[in-house]
Amino acid sequence: MRKIIAAILAALMLLAALPAAAAAEADYTLMIPGGRIDDAIAEIDGYRFLRTDVYLNGVTDDKLLTALVFDLTFDPTLIEYAMSSQDLGEYYLLATNAAGETVSQRSILINDRDAKQGALRFVFASDYGCRIEAEKPLISLYFFFVGNIAENTEIEFAIGDEIEAESVAMTEQNGNGRYRSRTVGVSTNVYTVTENIAGIPVEPAVEIDPRDVEFKGATPYVVYDGAEKTPRVIVTDSETGEPIDPKYYSVSYADNIAAGTASVEVRMRRGYTGSASTWFKIYLPPTTGTAVENIDEGILISWEPVEGATGYVIYRRAWNLISSGWTTFERWFNTTETSWVDGSDANHRVYAGTRYQYGVKAYPKDPMNNYDLGFVGPLKTTVRITTRTLESVTAGSRKLIVKWSASKVFTGYQLQYWRENYYDTTLKEVTIDDWQTNEWTIKSLNRGWTYCVRVRSYHEFEGMTYYGQWSETQSCKVK
Repeated sequence: MRKIIAAILAALMLLAALPAAAAAEADYTLMIPGGRIDDAIAEIDGYRFLRTDVYLNGVTDDKLLTALVFDLTFDPTLIEYAMSSQDLGEYYLLATNAAGETVSQRSILINDRDAKQGALRFVFASDYGCRIEAEKPLISLYFFFVGNIAENTEIEFAIGDEIEAESVAMTEQNGNGRYRSRTVGVSTNVYTVTENIAGIPVEPAVEIDPRDVEFKGATPYVVYDGAEKTPRVIVTDSETGEPIDPKYYSVSYADNIAAGTASVEVRMRRGYTGSASTWFKIYLPPTTGTAVENIDEGILISWEPVEGATGYVIYRRAWNLISSGWTTFERWFNTTETSWVDGSDANHRVYAGTRYQYGVKAYPKDPMNNYDLGFVGPLKTTVRITTRTLESVTAGSRKLIVKWSASKVFTGYQLQYWRENYYDTTLKEVTIDDWQTNEWTIKSLNRGWTYCVRVRSYHEFEGMTYYGQWSETQSCKVK
């Protein structure tokens, strides 16, 4: 294995060192034959492929080849799969695309990325070497067609000169164990299809693998996180119900990053024709950080922003005292803001003493068609409690007399007072559990100190306590 790696490295280093004109002064020529394609067609397991042998031409001496690097180009719209074979003993064959990224060893699937590059690079290395004069052909390559190929179609294979002519090189070893690098000339040849090459029709059936998705009813879905989503698929023959080996079909995805409906297409390959499609949903995650708060204008609902959202849906339901149950959720569409006030206009009203429950869901696109592409976050409950008016704060001897507007709708009131500028260290609170009380005397205060006072309502419901907004603060100096 060390010899293999050393040979590959030596060959790759040679590529970088070769001058641009090296191919014109080649020691040998690397050949790929052309001609009638039916002369080179083979068939295995019902599908047809083209076999061609890559070999060295012009060899006059017996050399031990240890490494060979060449770029092979062809039409990716006609050829979708390449495979190599070698009759030597222990050998190593690596394939990369023209960008230098490894595609695979020995068997090479021509995917979209490779098709854009238009070429594959083959690196051959032998642990023991091969006698290039006596052991031709050097490498056999097998190419599988895309579906049906029409008569008189020409398939051109080029070695080296589609990418860079200097990329064809070989490393040989003499009898003393010394390595020598040789330049290799390039060639281009064309195969002509002399008759229609028809693929075998198959009607595949495809479904999303349930192990890779969740389900909302019968809808398969994944949750958006900004990454491409490629859940596995299960492909069967629609006539027999038997599973189809993945090597006989390709899977492509579309619209599979942003929230929405992603599509999946399966196409038969390697001599078979036929296609099928399915889909899955990409949902935005639930909203988080939802909070509700009573303010003067109504009930403030706020939440954390959701990545990928263009807007949010607000859900609200109210507690019906007559039926002792929740009403049906109402739904309102909102903008990209992450807060909203219920009761802030004539179309959205809230009533004092009524309990409300809110939820927020993000949507990715047009809300009329896509508001369901998300999940409602945790529901938050509150009671609409109006803000009390602090009517007066009057100073007495070491005391303050506080008056406010009463409300019979709520359970009672909370009163807070503290020395001015010393809120953290002097804050005190009084709870008044009688809604009819609207006056309170704060006693045992320090003469000459200025105190701040505020009041709010609270309401108890089924073991929960809800609070209104604090009134405006008033200050007064004690006598």
